[in-house]
Amino acid sequence: MLVVLGGARLVAADDVAARTAAIKKLMAAQADALVLQYSDFGEALNKTLAPDAYSNVATGLVGAVAVDIGQTKIGWSKTCGWVSAEAQFEPRIHPEMMQQAPPGKDPVEVHLPSQMRHWMALVVADGDSVKAKAMRVVYTTSDKVLGTQTFDYIATLPVVKSPPPHVAWLAQPAAAAKELSADPSTTVFGTSKNDHAFGQAAGKKLLASWAKLNLELVMTEHDDDHGEVIVGDCAAAYGTVRMKVGKKFILLDGFAITHKVGDRWELVAYELAPTNIDL
Repeated sequence: MLVVLGGARLVAADDVAARTAAIKKLMAAQADALVLQYSDFGEALNKTLAPDAYSNVATGLVGAVAVDIGQTKIGWSKTCGWVSAEAQFEPRIHPEMMQQAPPGKDPVEVHLPSQMRHWMALVVADGDSVKAKAMRVVYTTSDKVLGTQTFDYIATLPVVKSPPPHVAWLAQPAAAAKELSADPSTTVFGTSKNDHAFGQAAGKKLLASWAKLNLELVMTEHDDDHGEVIVGDCAAAYGTVRMKVGKKFILLDGFAITHKVGDRWELVAYELAPTNIDL
């Protein structure tokens, strides 16, 4: 039996099923890594990554009490695939924040409420399993909180002059909407927990709502603030996006995954997220 992915590529249904199961296993392994302390996290995560992989896990998400992966969208195309997921993270509270207990008694640990985070990855075949070639796990926050993350230095950051096409789309939601794939796994994530769209039609609607935002792709002090990871007929793009809010500016992290169908690259995952500030 054959199934159609991306509107053109034919992939054996049993291969899709096997790779889908492998991607879910990969996500579970990465979730297990995220509940470890920093001293053990890196080694555990590296076991899930392909050589020379790009990975960015937002500061403060490592060492969670629990990670519960929720709605997940997965696509596969012969040698590469992609996954977009919503996940609930229960933060781990620091010892000094635990409630005081009577003398001779253990302190009572305070449990903070779980918070929605967004997770995307480009994956590649590794034998019968898969590994992540590019991945992001990022915060969500309310528009009210996001609007407070303005800093004077952001206005001085230089604009990226000639970004690769896939990277350029990160600051061009209207252009990105035209490139969205009809693949049912197509996902668009925004900065809040309710900013999510699944499927081409819903994705275009969400991106259209961002069309009038004042966005620019900018360079920071980090050497890897923007770039592409291309493997086979899949690619991931990442970059730092400046958004004007009134007379001030905030920074967003952009991430996208594309899939080549014929001579055309189609977007199967697109995200604008709060930067790595503990929100």
